[in-house]
Amino acid sequence: MQEFHDLPLAGHLGKTKTYLKLRDTCYFPYMRTYIFEYVSTCDQCQKFNYKNALPAGRLIPIVSNYPNEIVTLDLLGPYPASRPERYRFLLVITDHFTKWSELIPLRKASAQAIANALFENYISRYGAPISFISDNGPQFISEVFEHLSHRLDIKYMKTVTYRPHANLTERFNRNLVRMIACFVKENHENWDRFFHEFAFALRSSVNETASKTPAELFLGRKIITPFSKLINVTESAEYVGRNFEKLFDEARHRICGNNTNIRKNIIIGKGGKLTSK
Repeated sequence: MQEFHDLPLAGHLGKTKTYLKLRDTCYFPYMRTYIFEYVSTCDQCQKFNYKNALPAGRLIPIVSNYPNEIVTLDLLGPYPASRPERYRFLLVITDHFTKWSELIPLRKASAQAIANALFENYISRYGAPISFISDNGPQFISEVFEHLSHRLDIKYMKTVTYRPHANLTERFNRNLVRMIACFVKENHENWDRFFHEFAFALRSSVNETASKTPAELFLGRKIITPFSKLINVTESAEYVGRNFEKLFDEARHRICGNNTNIRKNIIIGKGGKLTSK
C-alpha cells in the first residue's frame, strides 16, 4: 500500500484511483475493503484533502410563542373521489404553537381553491397569522399565494426541498393518514367520512411536547368529551380567562425543555451527518 498510495509516485490519491491502480497489478481477499479503509485513515490525506461536503448546520428550532403566530400547511391526495361529495384532496392547517388543526376537504387542488379554503375556513375565523410555512408544492409557490400573503402582510416561508421536517403539518399528517386507514377498510370512497371526528380527537388529546391539549391553548379551555358529559364532569370546560399567559408560559417552558434535550441527544457523525446518541 505504501508503494501504491504513500510514495511520491503514487501521490496520495483517493480510494477509487488507488484501488483501480492496484487491481491491475494484484489481487487479495477483501482487497477493496482494505484499500478503502487504508486510504480513509491515511493521516496525510485527512490533513490536506478538500472537503466537498458542507459542514453540518446548526440545529435551530422554529420557535412560536403564542397561538396563530406560525401556521403550517400541507395538502394530502389525490385520493379516490368520495361519495357523495366527490372530494379528492385534503388541506391540513396546523397552528405551530397550540397544535390546533383544521381539516378541509377539496374537490380540486388548484392554487385558487386552496387559497379560498384557507381564507374562508381559517383566516376569516381566527385572523391572519404572522407567518405561513409550507412545502414547495406548485399550489403554494404560485402567484395566488404570493398575492394572499402580500395582501394580508403574512411572512411566507417554504421548507427546503426533500427536508420536510420544518413543516409541523407533515408530522400531523402521519397520525391523520393512519386514522383514515383504520376506518376506510375496503371501501375507499368513504375516506372523508370521519374528518370532524378525527379533528375532535386530535384537538382534545394532550400534546406530549407542550403537555396541554390543543384546545386548552387555542380556546382557553378543555373540550368536553362525550364521556365527560356521561359522568357529569363539567370542570374541564372552565374558561381560563386571565390565566392565558400562565398557560402559554407552561407550554413554552415544556417546549424549550424538549428542544434542549433533543440537542443533547444529537451528535455529528462521519461526513457531517446528524445522528442520535
